[in-house]
Amino acid sequence: MPYLAGTLGIAIRRGEIPGLRDFLLQISPDLHHNNTEGNSLVNEFWEHTFQCRFAPPPAGWVEAGREVCTGQEAEENVENELVDVSNLRPEYNVYKAVYALAYALDDMLQCEPGRGPFSNNTCAHLQRMEPWQIMHYLEKVNFTTSFGDEVSFDENGDPLPIYDIMNWVWLPDGRTIVQSVGEFKRSAFKALTTDVTVISEIIRKDMAKIF
Repeated sequence: MPYLAGTLGIAIRRGEIPGLRDFLLQISPDLHHNNTEGNSLVNEFWEHTFQCRFAPPPAGWVEAGREVCTGQEAEENVENELVDVSNLRPEYNVYKAVYALAYALDDMLQCEPGRGPFSNNTCAHLQRMEPWQIMHYLEKVNFTTSFGDEVSFDENGDPLPIYDIMNWVWLPDGRTIVQSVGEFKRSAFKALTTDVTVISEIIRKDMAKIF
């Protein structure tokens, strides 16, 4: 589909989650509690990553020359989609949402009795909090992630828009890649802005330097 070369589009913002890969590489199965729900997920992750099976393995597994998981397999050199944190998009949005909620809860817990924002200057209580009370604090959230993205909400309660601008690149060998060339965003204090890096000429001149 060479006619798509040069096409621009938008995608969910890619971001980075500090420490996520290190955390994933620290996960290890608990061989003494194989049947617990949490450990079952870890086991599935482990079996997929190392292409092995925990004991007892399926019938014919060992006979076919396949490995039985020991729980001691080395994770340092693992490279697969489960530990690849280079292209986090939905996950990055979840990360920002959790932080937004954490900031809102922290703000709520700072409320002083008799000086609260609700009826008769009352405060919300964590144990019997109402959804509309936490929404009051979410509307005031404003922070910047370690990746440099501002997280805030407009007057309608919508998050500030931010998207990656993507360019469909047709390579000389017939392969195609989709590469980020800029961003489309709005800040809490500025109008909608677009920042596009022009790279098409660079791609044509020297593909090797880019890839």
